[in-house]
Amino acid sequence: MVELVDEELNVMVYIFGVIKKSLVTTSFLLKIMLPMMLLSRVLELAGVADWLSKILSPPLAAMGLPGEAGIIWAVTLLTNLYGGIGVLVTLLPTNELTIGQLSILSSVMLFAHGLPVEQAVVRAAGASAVFTGLLRVFAAITYGICANYLFNLFGIMQEPVSINWMPEASVDDSWLHWIKGVIEIMALMFTIITAINFTIDFLERVGILKWLSRQLEPLMRITGQNPLLAPMTTIGLLLGLSYGGGLIIQKVSEINFSRRDLFMSLSFLSLLHSLIEDTLIMLLLGADIWVILFGRMLFAIIILALLSKIADCFLFKEAQPTT
Repeated sequence: MVELVDEELNVMVYIFGVIKKSLVTTSFLLKIMLPMMLLSRVLELAGVADWLSKILSPPLAAMGLPGEAGIIWAVTLLTNLYGGIGVLVTLLPTNELTIGQLSILSSVMLFAHGLPVEQAVVRAAGASAVFTGLLRVFAAITYGICANYLFNLFGIMQEPVSINWMPEASVDDSWLHWIKGVIEIMALMFTIITAINFTIDFLERVGILKWLSRQLEPLMRITGQNPLLAPMTTIGLLLGLSYGGGLIIQKVSEINFSRRDLFMSLSFLSLLHSLIEDTLIMLLLGADIWVILFGRMLFAIIILALLSKIADCFLFKEAQPTT
């Protein structure tokens, strides 16, 4: 009987320990994200998106996209992917685009969105917010121009978009609606981080994390990453930069990673994250999966492989990966 009580107490201590760990991580992330979310809101209301759209129009035109794409990407950069989608379905009905154009616009939005919030998390995790943010914008523009060139060269992806589903854009632009959305994000973030912590602990105990790390080693080597950060990178890759970045912040308190390790992992997450949810929403809009997922992943891996060489030769000559 005593042993049973002790076992139950140990389980409760373990559960509360994980919850406490999740609360610490979530609160730390929110201290970073909330000011940036507020700043994004103010900038959007102040008309910065309109000014930014004028700057973005020339590179978007080089991608074969119409003028309205400028405001769509500007809002996406300042807020998040869903903010950009709301503008897209309002200003630019997808039936006026070809599959190629929508796929390019979707890829651009997937590469670079929510920069004030997401790059603040990157900075807190140990990498430059400015550099990784510019890396995302560079990758988006370069990929979009290359894709447009190939589509025109081979005469592909020229069919008009035809879909039966379209997300409803929210017309409520009040502060109350915004605050409600922030609270929902906070609650969802804590829930997901807690679930991730339980899952990672379980996978670590049964040895799956070690197996996963071994499977990812080729990709880690190509992109110049430390395999010890593979589980955190994988979480961010599948679920989102904020979650992956938050777990890296959590891991840094346990292991002293080099600046190079953090730089490469966070550059990876900046270019590729939330592959499940974000990709699905763009697929539902009518984008092509080969362009927005497989092509984008291959392009990002090439950039990261080159970045790794540049980092070793010029940025972190004396840094050695943590082992």
